[in-house]
Amino acid sequence: YDIIIGDGTTATTVNANARYKFMPGATLTVKKNATVNMGGQLIFYEKGYEDDMTGFNKASDSSKVAAYYKYPVLLSSYPAVLNIDGGTLNVTGTLAANVNATATEGGKLIMAAGAGNYLESKEGHSGSSDRWDAMQAGLIGSGGEMTMQTVAVTGTLNDGTAISGGVTYTYSGGVWIY
Repeated sequence: YDIIIGDGTTATTVNANARYKFMPGATLTVKKNATVNMGGQLIFYEKGYEDDMTGFNKASDSSKVAAYYKYPVLLSSYPAVLNIDGGTLNVTGTLAANVNATATEGGKLIMAAGAGNYLESKEGHSGSSDRWDAMQAGLIGSGGEMTMQTVAVTGTLNDGTAISGGVTYTYSGGVWIY
């Protein structure tokens, strides 16, 4: 999915105070004259996590894992992308993403004091002794189990700089200024 905030002309403000996950292949773009106030948690996955599912259905080889992995494999090699295209992203919550900006429009990332730049997201079935219900077990094989995996993402600028709370980052003339 590609989500675009604003049209580049009309002033647009979005307040986002929940938890949001952008899966591989998805894009969020904040256009010129748009502002996103992020008070919740925002994580952008860098890749699919099928490689982390080695315990899935107690499969010892990756071909069996791939047979049951339902996320589009073609998209799993493309990181989710956060683009600031002339807009402003105000973060008072937590942002874990590689933040890109366009050279033509620039953009602004404002990390409030105390804002976080690191998230761990737990994915999968949560218990080593718990089983999925009968319908799910039928889909993945009798008694299928999957261990809960943790995916950790750190917030960075596209030049590799780690973002931190209490700093305003402005992209202008092809470089981040802070």
